[in-house]
Amino acid sequence: MSETLPIIDSQDDWESAAEELLSIVERRRAISEQWGETIQQTRAKYREATTAKDAIDRELKERESALRGAMSLYESSGNDSLGVRRKIEFFVENESLIPRKFMQPNEKLIKEVVESMGEMTHIPGIGIAYRYPVYLKTKKESN
Repeated sequence: MSETLPIIDSQDDWESAAEELLSIVERRRAISEQWGETIQQTRAKYREATTAKDAIDRELKERESALRGAMSLYESSGNDSLGVRRKIEFFVENESLIPRKFMQPNEKLIKEVVESMGEMTHIPGIGIAYRYPVYLKTKKESN
């Protein structure tokens, strides 16, 4: 199906067509700029991912080399068995998300503050009380 082009009969028609053509050119330029920026961002992300992958590959090669060295040492030592233990560790990712039951007060710090401030101590959740322990002193028997 062919499209019928408008007939340009007057100066106004020419000006209108020129404005429409300029609008199309401007939209094309804007799209090209956006496309160029997107390509640059994609290339930057690719470089970043490649750099991270290369770093991981280097670390794995170093660990593999260290393990091969340990195995070689083991084999040359004449030992009968080699053991590997699995050890699980943890690290804190976000302290504010840790459930209260897993939190432990720093008793040493609390004691220091209470001893230095006495009754003026105000630590939310901490009470202050005096204890009066009784001691019995005995006289040493003399011979």
